[in-house]
Amino acid sequence: MKKLFLALFTLILVLPSNLKAQSDDKGFFVEGNLSYASDFWKNYKRDGGVIDEFFIITPAVGYQINEKWSVGFKVGFSTSGDFTFNWNSYTPFVRYNILSFGKTCLFTEAKVSKFDWNEILDGGRNNDFIEAGFSLGVSYPFNEHLKLVCQYLHIGYSNEYRDSNKRCSKHGLNLHSGDWVLDANIKRLSIGLSWTF
Repeated sequence: MKKLFLALFTLILVLPSNLKAQSDDKGFFVEGNLSYASDFWKNYKRDGGVIDEFFIITPAVGYQINEKWSVGFKVGFSTSGDFTFNWNSYTPFVRYNILSFGKTCLFTEAKVSKFDWNEILDGGRNNDFIEAGFSLGVSYPFNEHLKLVCQYLHIGYSNEYRDSNKRCSKHGLNLHSGDWVLDANIKRLSIGLSWTF
């Protein structure tokens, strides 16, 4: 499945640049984001836990409907220090531009994500989980096609912390009540570029 998504992403990147949008505020786009994460796993080792550091690479494709709305789909790949992929995420999303000041645009993104881990834990368990919620973002265009996109936060549902062997909820900036969470950990900060055709 990873190969299919990577092939689709590569195909979109090599499409001819003469595919122009009908207007400045419409068109297909491709996006690539990079995040750094540092998570604490409690009960992972008998010494009380271990800190896991990794990068998250997230290509996306979508369509800018008008100056306010866009929809799309992104696939995230988490890689550890040795560049092996630990997990994948699959996320349909909807963006709404809340406010524009000059060229800069503040937006919110509603999304549902399914996270699949590539390793099985003791007893045949895995750490797959689902999230649904909102994040905030800022975009800044360099020209009519290329823009910088930054996103942060997760506000909503996440069953990531339900199991005591999963990441410790006390690590980083994370408030949750049951499966409802406001997560401001560094893994929620992503920086990337978007190209609109």
